[in-house]
Amino acid sequence: MLIDGRVKQALKLDDINSLVAFRDWLKHNLTLYGEDEIINDNHLKIFLKHIQEESIHLSGDAKREWKDKLKELLERVGNESEKNK
Repeated sequence: MLIDGRVKQALKLDDINSLVAFRDWLKHNLTLYGEDEIINDNHLKIFLKHIQEESIHLSGDAKREWKDKLKELLERVGNESEKNK
C-alpha cells in the first residue's frame, strides 16, 4: 500500500525480531519518523504495548509467539532505558 509516497507493509513477527528491526519497521511505515530520526524508548514502549493489547485477538501458537516476543522486547526497552540514565 502506498501512503504519503511510502510503501506501507503490515507488521510481521520477523519485524519485531529485535529492537533494531522494530525501529526500522517504524521508520519505514510511519510518517511520524524520518529516516535519520531516533525513536526514543518511550515511543517504542507505547507502540509495543499497543501491539501487545491487539495481539489478544490472535489464536493458538501465533498468539503465544507474539506475546513472548513482545514481552521480551518490552523488557529490553526497559533495560536500555535504565542503562541510559
